[in-house]
Amino acid sequence: MNKIGVIGSLNMDTIIQVEKMPEEGENIFLEAIENSFGGKGGNAAIALKKLNCDVCFFSCLGNDHDAELIKENLSRYGIDTSNIKISENCKTGAAYIFLEKNGNNRIIVNPGANMDINGADIRNIFKREMADCTHILIQLEISIEAVKEIISVCNELNIKLVIDAGPIRNISINDLTGAYIVSPNKSELEALVKRKLHTLEEIKSAGKELLNNGIKNVLVKMGENGSLFLNRETEIYQKFYKVDTVDTTAAGDSYMAGFVKSLSEKNSLKEAMNYGSICGAIAVTKIGAVPSLPSLKDIENFTENLKERRTVTSK
Repeated sequence: MNKIGVIGSLNMDTIIQVEKMPEEGENIFLEAIENSFGGKGGNAAIALKKLNCDVCFFSCLGNDHDAELIKENLSRYGIDTSNIKISENCKTGAAYIFLEKNGNNRIIVNPGANMDINGADIRNIFKREMADCTHILIQLEISIEAVKEIISVCNELNIKLVIDAGPIRNISINDLTGAYIVSPNKSELEALVKRKLHTLEEIKSAGKELLNNGIKNVLVKMGENGSLFLNRETEIYQKFYKVDTVDTTAAGDSYMAGFVKSLSEKNSLKEAMNYGSICGAIAVTKIGAVPSLPSLKDIENFTENLKERRTVTSK
């Protein structure tokens, strides 16, 4: 089994369920509130573990009670927490997720200790572990310094680095130069190229800008419009699987985990995109980040249902 490295954020999530987001000046009642474990790094690591991958994980937590709860949760999924850094300067990261009844969400993140991962940590702590990995998956909820160092180390070790490009914050295309794959969603791609994108052709053109700035491959997640892979030789489109959406939280994390797992197993890009799409589709049918991440059994059931639907349709 190939080892996949994940370097990224850990948060304690607060999920606030509402009928719809209030207008300016409007007061509304919430329908439910609950805490859950999140952070794009933790979500990705658990997603990969639930897909039966060998995962090496590095992150940073504060010296607080939330950190202990998060580490216990990671351990329940079989993730080694011994490489997690404890910051004495910052509290554990937190995210506030406003979930509307239609499944759409808005998220406010307080990154906290996630920003305490620095370049020295990557060289001194994680490089030893990364040497055995075929792929590394990261997101942008850590410091830009750490992201740049990860790109450098992966190129030194000839490891394929996949960057799930969110949230963009003040990160530029040049900060991501040298990555094997950069995967923004549509709004993140707009932030990188600094303009609105309205058509598929405009999205393709923006993706090519990333390629022209030294990024080797681009994978654009377009929600209900599917996903698009671009490099200098290839364009691949993958459709979106229509499901009853309950909560879109962690859908992108689930997609990326499925995509990287499939790539690490030497499947084609098209097969990897399809597998990622199935993982993302399953994730939106449940509330929360970690609870929504699919298992191998979930994927087996989903694909069996797809086969049954195709059989009925063809008759």
